Amino acid sequence: MAKVIIYPSCNATVAHLPGIRASMKAHAVPIANTARGLLAQHRQTGNHAIEVNQGKIDAYVTMTGRSPLSVELGRKPNENGNEGMEGLLILTRAAGLAASAAARGPGGG
Repeated sequence: MAKVIIYPSCNATVAHLPGIRASMKAHAVPIANTARGLLAQHRQTGNHAIEVNQGKIDAYVTMTGRSPLSVELGRKPNENGNEGMEGLLILTRAAGLAASAAARGPGGG
């Protein structure tokens, strides 16, 4: 039986092949479009937006605006009288990760 050896530099080599960067962005754009649609269903103040950002290799889908983490994951009520809310899981659902997040249960454990 053949022995397969994967060299430590394999990921870096593949990541820098021609076309990889464009492929990463091409994969992020449909996720961003789905997230924009999901966000539009819930938007009340209009101060959040979904953006695609390009790194050296990877592409990132992000939510911008006031407290995007609270919008995504929710928040607990606090002593200042702010009500708690469930997260909308906009990016999580757009990326197809909602099923795995639900399986982990509350707190993401």
